[in-house]
Amino acid sequence: MANSIVVFVAWPDGVAGDVGSFPAKWKAATFPSSANWPTAVQYKPQAKPLHPSSKIKKIYVAGHGDAGVHTIHTKLADGAYDAGLTYEVVAQRLIDSGLDSGWSGEIILHNCASGVPGVGRQSFAAKFAQHMRAKHKMYGARFAGYVGKAVSSYLTTHGVRYKDVVYPPSGDPKAHKWVLMPGNHVVKSKFCKVYF
Repeated sequence: MANSIVVFVAWPDGVAGDVGSFPAKWKAATFPSSANWPTAVQYKPQAKPLHPSSKIKKIYVAGHGDAGVHTIHTKLADGAYDAGLTYEVVAQRLIDSGLDSGWSGEIILHNCASGVPGVGRQSFAAKFAQHMRAKHKMYGARFAGYVGKAVSSYLTTHGVRYKDVVYPPSGDPKAHKWVLMPGNHVVKSKFCKVYF
C-alpha cells in the first residue's frame, strides 16, 4: 500500500456510479499534485488491495447516506440511486479486500449523516462498528461517522459554496476534513465526528 490513508469504494467497476469517481474528483478539486493524497481502492472480487493492512492508518468508506439508514448508496448514470449496500455487505467487502481482523486503524464512514440515528434506528456507523466487532472480531479498530453532510461527497454532486468560498478551501489536500452542517455552515470534520 503506497499511502497510510485509503478511500475505499465498496462497489466494483461498472456499478460504482458516481461514488466510483469520488476519489479522483476529490483529488482534482483540491490538490492535484499531492503525493500524499489518499490511495483509492475499489472493491474487486478476489483481489486483496488492502493486504497487508499493517501500514494503513485510516480508511474512508465513500458513499451516500442519511440519518438512521443502514445502507450506503451510489448514484447511477440515470440519476437514480442504487438499492444500496448494507453495513454487513460493506464490512464483508473490506474483509474480502484484504483487511486483517487484527487491524487497529480507523474506519471513517464518509457518508452524509453516517453517525446520526433515526427514530428507533441506530446510525449506519453504529451498526457497522457493532458488526465489525461481533462478526469480524475487529476489536482494535476505531469506527467513526459524521453528524453532518460529508462535504467532499457533497461537493461532487452539489458544488457547495459558503460565503462565496467553495469548500473545501482551494489547495487543501484534505477534502475529507470538512463537513456541511445545517444552514450551510462548513466546519472541520473533527468537530462533527462521532466514534463507536
